[in-house]
Parts: sequence; C-alpha cells; structure tokens
Amino acid sequence: MTNKSGIKLDIDFREISAGNYTSRKDELTINNKMNFITRITFILPSYQEYPVGTFFLNEAAYQIGLMIRKISNFQDTVLIELKNSGVNVAGSSFPMLPVSAYTDNRGKYPCYQANIELPYLLLDEQIQLSDIELSGENPHIKKIKITALKILSNFFSEYKSDVKINRVEYDDVTALFIGYYDKKTGSIVGKEVFALTSKDAFKNAVFDYYLGDDIKNSIREHSEKIKTNLIKSEEDLYKVIVEAIQKIIHYVEDKRLNQPFWNETEPKKETDIQPTIDAFFGMLLEGKGIHTIKEADEGIGSLDFKFLYTTIEQIGICLCLEFKLAHHKKIEQGLTKQLPAYLKANRSTYGIFFVMWFKDKERKFFSEPIEFEKSELLALLNKDADEVKNTLGLIIKPIIVDASKKPSASHLK
Repeated sequence: MTNKSGIKLDIDFREISAGNYTSRKDELTINNKMNFITRITFILPSYQEYPVGTFFLNEAAYQIGLMIRKISNFQDTVLIELKNSGVNVAGSSFPMLPVSAYTDNRGKYPCYQANIELPYLLLDEQIQLSDIELSGENPHIKKIKITALKILSNFFSEYKSDVKINRVEYDDVTALFIGYYDKKTGSIVGKEVFALTSKDAFKNAVFDYYLGDDIKNSIREHSEKIKTNLIKSEEDLYKVIVEAIQKIIHYVEDKRLNQPFWNETEPKKETDIQPTIDAFFGMLLEGKGIHTIKEADEGIGSLDFKFLYTTIEQIGICLCLEFKLAHHKKIEQGLTKQLPAYLKANRSTYGIFFVMWFKDKERKFFSEPIEFEKSELLALLNKDADEVKNTLGLIIKPIIVDASKKPSASHLK
C-alpha cells in the first residue's frame, strides 16, 4: 500500500480491518433493533452509469433511504471517514496506522457511491437468498451485503430510465462500510470497514497490487497456453501443476516477488502464506478449468491444496499438495506420513511436497533451518520420496521455492 506521500507499506490485504465503536456497543442487540439505524456504504462497479440523487423505497413495513452520488476526483473519494481511527494490520510492525479515509474505487474516476439507510438494526435478519450467490466467509457480512444488494436491485428494476441499469452482483462489491447510529440522536455507535468481501477479492488484490505488468502478462499467457493441454490422467494433471509451480518459483526467485511472504523481519506463518499461493494457483490454472481447494478436510486432517479436474470422458481426477515452510520442525513427517495418508484417502498416486525456503546465504535476515542448507534439504526430501515410492508405490515430488531476502542488484559485487 502506498499513500499520497509515497510511503510504501507492506500490508497483507486479508489482515486489514478498520473502524471503532463507542461504549454503547453492547446495546447493539436484536432486542434493541428499532432503536438504531444501519447505514451501508459501498462503491458501485464502474462498468455503467447510475442515477444520482436521494430516493426512498418501501420495503415491507419500512421506508428505506438510498443515496447515490457521483465522485469526480480524489478529494471527494471517501467510502468512510475515519477521524481518530486507524487501520489494524496483523503481523506488521505498525500496531495501528492512522488514516483519515478509506475508499474502493481503484483510482478510477468518475465513480459512484451508494449509501443505503435502514430504519432498524440489521442483525440476524431472516433474508431470502434466492438469486444472489453467497461468497465470502463472514455470515453476518453476507447478510448485510445481500440485504443491501437486494434493495439496490429492486430500485434499479423499478427505476424508469431510457438506459437499462444492470443488477449489481455480489462479487461486484469488494469493500463494505457498515455504520450503526442512534435513531433519536443520530450519534454514531459503531462503524466498520470490511476490505475483502467477495469471492475473488484476495486473488484480485494480489493480481492488482503485488504483480508488475511483466508478471501479469506472463500469468495471462500461461493461462491461455494450458487451455490446449490435454489432461487424460492423474499424471497429466501432475505435470500441469508442476509447471504452474515452476512459474511461481520464477516469479519469487527471479522476479524477487517474495514480499507477500514476509512480515517485515520474519517469514509469515504457513497459514498466512497459503492464501497468496492459492491466489497464484487460481490465476495460473483457471484457463484449464482446474479447481483448487485450499485446506480440504480429508477426515484425517486438512490437506493444504487439492486440485480437481474432470476429463473429457467425465472422469474426476485429483492431485494432492502439502505445503510446508523449510524451518518446520517436523518437515520430513509431512512428506513421509501426512501426504501419503492424504493420497491414500483420495485413492491417488501422485503428490507434490511444496516447501518455501527463507534462510539467506549470509543468515542476515533469517537463519533457519540451522541444520540444513537448501540443497541438503532437497536431497533429504528426494531420498524420503524414493523410500515412499519403493514402500508404498506413491510418486511424490519435493519442490523448494526460495523466498529468502536477497541484496539488490546494485549491491552485488
């Protein structure tokens, strides 16, 4: 993230939350539903124009307010004002980043902002989900977002205009502001911003903010290229996934795209790295229709990644991938015990053991694992893989990606 002063901050978009509550937060309960107002604000997708103004809609027994405004420049681009507030960034060296505003227009002008006001506290409402696809992970946010989009959809369907206004879909809205206000006094009780509320929001954030144009073009080319790959068997799927991993290795090692995997002075946790790896797999494999499942529940534990594909003959095949950090204390057990168990559970023969390495040669930035150098660890894992093949008949390929910090080219001698 870069602010207007040019200060660059390494922030993981998944870890952002913003906002605050007053001491009256405990009053926000279903029993006090009619004592509060809920305001939902978001930026509308930029593929069309919208009617501007203030409108009132009748929904059930309530009158709902809707305001749509057109924003023409940076100074007016405010999704939420956050005076005396900040952005919490988990895992960074900044416990709280002071901010004055938050927006979601991706720098495109003009843009349109929708503000929906409900004359009650939107909490645990019974919502008809009918024709709106559910995405995201927070059930409460789903309900609020779906309610807002249904209201907007009803308004657009009844609004008389010479130009048809397309319905705003669930995944068209990325960031969402929710404010709760006292109905009598108008004073604010609480406000929150949810940065990534759509299904592909994190993948899109990785694509838009982490990747340079050369890597973006490379990903697009790879996605188009693999469309012609004929996948008939598990071995074919295995080769396609290995090729995708080689692309990731190229980006991380040769293009130095290791920033998403570090928390300032130390590597991120395994679970915090997986979503970025998942985003890369999604972008590289979507051209072939390969479905990636992160942290699949196998009944014997959670497999880090499972790749599913249906052949032309309508035969379903899958490939299992276990992801580990090189400094994991029981790294060999992941290859010799965990991954074979997952392969057996899925009746699969091929697996990939994907390891991320962080120790630099000088051990200046990170010094683990102490007992191995990268080549030594790969040799050990290859030996373990041979033993698994000889004893269990399973083909596991160990792959290491080097995400260590390296000196810039100007400092190389």
